[in-house]
Parts: sequence; C-alpha cells; structure tokens
Amino acid sequence: MYPRTKEEWWKLVNDHWQELHAILWSFLPMNGTEILQEDWSVIDTIMAGGKGTTMAIEVQRLRDAKDPLLLGYFQKAWSTAPDSSVVHDLQGWDILCDLLSEGYLLDKRGTK
Repeated sequence: MYPRTKEEWWKLVNDHWQELHAILWSFLPMNGTEILQEDWSVIDTIMAGGKGTTMAIEVQRLRDAKDPLLLGYFQKAWSTAPDSSVVHDLQGWDILCDLLSEGYLLDKRGTK
C-alpha cells in the first residue's frame, strides 16, 4: 500500500502505529537515552546535558508532530533487523518497507 502524498504517508503511519511501534521496540533500544538529530546522527540526551528523554518518548513526539525525522527511526529499525523470513513475516513489516520506499514524500524541500 504505497502512499502517494505526504498526507497518505502519515495516514499509513497512524493507521498502523501499533504494528510499527512494536517493530521499533523489537529492533531499537527504546528505553535508551540516545536519540537522532536532524542529520540522523545519534546524540545521548543525558550526556548532552538534557533531561534524559528516551527514544520511546522521542518517537511518540515525532509521530504526534508529524516530524519527518521519524523516518530515521524506521530506517534504523529496518537496518538493524536481520534479513530473514521471520522478520518479513512480522505484522506491519510490509507497511514499514512501503513507508521507507516512499520516504521521499517527506522531503522538506518539497521535491518528489
């Protein structure tokens, strides 16, 4: 189910959030304090003098704000998961792959 617009991309995220959230929890350290920056580099919120925001809180915040940085977390989960049929059979994995392949829809410059 490929989204064709930014709005469809976010609708797909919201419609399948439970499955996508479960995938993130399966392959990322969601209780950790490392989060992505705008350039997708990782920063530890405690080491940087922050309040220790967890990845789980940050991911939820990005979803609620419809922030394109959420794509970075999807990409990290995809690249961390083993390439096996078990993973490909996970509920929502096909949606995650569709969101990744159509991630260009979130390009801040407005290009397709």
